[in-house]
Amino acid sequence: MRHVPKDELPQRSFQKTECHLVSKWGVMQQLPDFPFASDGAFNIAAWREIVTRAAASTDPRIQAICPFGFEVTNDARFIRRNLNRFYVYLGIPPNLNPSAAWSVAFAEHLGKIVSECAPDYWGAAHCSPENERLPLGHGYRSVDIRSIPASGDLLEMYAQFICTVPIAIADEICIKPGMFDSEGTCRYFYQLSVMFHHLHFGPCAALSPKEMDVLGRLMREISTREQETGKTAELSSTSEQRAAVHRIVIPQTGRIRDHIQRLATGPNKVTVRTQDINTPLTWDATLPFPFLNANMTAVLHAYRTFGHHL
Repeated sequence: MRHVPKDELPQRSFQKTECHLVSKWGVMQQLPDFPFASDGAFNIAAWREIVTRAAASTDPRIQAICPFGFEVTNDARFIRRNLNRFYVYLGIPPNLNPSAAWSVAFAEHLGKIVSECAPDYWGAAHCSPENERLPLGHGYRSVDIRSIPASGDLLEMYAQFICTVPIAIADEICIKPGMFDSEGTCRYFYQLSVMFHHLHFGPCAALSPKEMDVLGRLMREISTREQETGKTAELSSTSEQRAAVHRIVIPQTGRIRDHIQRLATGPNKVTVRTQDINTPLTWDATLPFPFLNANMTAVLHAYRTFGHHL
């Protein structure tokens, strides 16, 4: 593939402290306020820096990214909510034997850094090889940590995944029987759908105001139940939640796939192999290069810049 260039306020009961880290040269380095910036929003830029430093402390050869997904919406309301799910992807060079053991090692370094910066927000936590989810000090918060093979740039892998996964969903490459019986899986597909709506996929990806309202309400309801029970993806979905996937998300991905296929003609088309960032699945997708380039650039830009104004 051609190279692609690079409403509710959270509860303020957590202590906000200055965080200083000692670099490998012994120099004290200060992080911005964490977890909250001066205006009360979650400091997503500081979170990215913390994740990057934790990865470097684990092994300088590995990469780490921590996308929420809502970065592409450029909607600051998301970081003013009481966030409870955090995602970290570790890119492990194939020669280092990618496995869940890397997630456990990374979690130890991440825990040390955040415990210093925001002890009330983090609390005691432990991550096991059997479950790459790091529970935080408050039962309903967690960090999902995934270690995946990455021989190239991990952020570009993520961006390519976002741009090609509609094809994989529409072609049922990443659909398994019964997978939508989980609330967590339904919410994940809702989040992808909202991201597709905000990217440069064209009118084919646009959701109606009613569809956006439905997905928004269902995501809020799922988040509320998780806070009440302390559980995440283990909760069973309802018929309404499953229906929203089949009536909104799946048709949207079909329209996107058909649109891409119509555009993918002539010398500008490229075929790329994509690694699913959550499973071992891979798939090949043929897209027009301008389409792929524009959308990958949008994802990369959103990740790198969202929240940096805080």
